[in-house]
Amino acid sequence: MISSVFLWTTAKVVLGSKPQLRKNTRPIPLRYQREVVTDSSLSEAQKQYLVPLDAQLEALNYRPMCTYRVTNYGANLIREYSNFADPATCTLTIVEVQTNADGVKGLKKQPRGQFHDALFRRKVAHHPQHGAQDRNGHA
Repeated sequence: MISSVFLWTTAKVVLGSKPQLRKNTRPIPLRYQREVVTDSSLSEAQKQYLVPLDAQLEALNYRPMCTYRVTNYGANLIREYSNFADPATCTLTIVEVQTNADGVKGLKKQPRGQFHDALFRRKVAHHPQHGAQDRNGHA
């Protein structure tokens, strides 16, 4: 037989979670506002963080094309890489989380890489200056 504590806990989670989840979500914008970030405008810490990541991708013949942020959806740093001998591209997203607990500030960075092949680019081509386009080049 199911205990009353289990039923109470389940009901509280099911009924109380949805309003809390909606309160904590940030709406996803219809169009991203991209801000190109030049290498000269990166902080010294950001430059040093990118050095080993760039080296790993350079070993695969991928070179940085551009770096940008989506200013209306977080503060993540996004870097695009290309390889002239390969139709695939690489997108590196660096999630930066700043914390402040009782006056103690911290910064945590987590990289996430994705490779996009030619089939993906035929469906949707992303470029920080041009936005999303379909295979015919229409926005």
